[in-house]
Amino acid sequence: MTEGYLDAREQALALRRLAEEVATAARSRGHRATPEGVISGVGFDYLAPYLVAQGLVARGMLARSGDGFTLTKRGRELVRLVVEIVELVKSDSELPELDGGRIFGSVLYAVYDWGGAAKDAETYIEYVKRVRDKLVELSRDPRRFKLAAMLLPRMYYEEGYTPLRLLEAVSRL
Repeated sequence: MTEGYLDAREQALALRRLAEEVATAARSRGHRATPEGVISGVGFDYLAPYLVAQGLVARGMLARSGDGFTLTKRGRELVRLVVEIVELVKSDSELPELDGGRIFGSVLYAVYDWGGAAKDAETYIEYVKRVRDKLVELSRDPRRFKLAAMLLPRMYYEEGYTPLRLLEAVSRL
C-alpha cells in the first residue's frame, strides 16, 4: 500500500475523480452514466464510495495530482475492466436502463477488494480479471449466467463474501 489515510476533503476529491473517470469511460462506450449515478451505485451506505476511493489510493490506482487526484495506469485498467464487466452483465441484470450509471458503481463496488487480500494494484487487477473471465465462462450457460448477472451488482460484499466466490457457486448449480 502506498498512501496513508486521506482526510475528508481528499476522500471527496478522490471519489469525485474516480466517479468522473468511470462515467466518462462508460459514456465513451455508448452507455448512460453520470458521476453522481456511479457514486449512488457504490455500496449500501454513504461511506462505501469513500472507502473504495481510499482503497484505490492506497493501492496506487488513484494518485495525488496537483490539488486533486488522477488515475494511474492500473487505475485506468480497473475502470476499463469495470466497464467490460458491466457490458457483460447489464442486459441480464434487470436493473433499470436509465439508471444514470448506478450499475457501473455497483460493479465497481462488487469487484473492490473488501477483504484486503490484494496489497498492490497488480494483484488487485489480476483478481478483477479472474472475475471477468469467470463471467465469460458462465456466459456459455444462459441460465447460470442470468443468475450471476442479477446477483453480482446486488450483493453485499463487505463481510467476506466475494464476487469470485459468488460466480464459482453459481457455476456449480
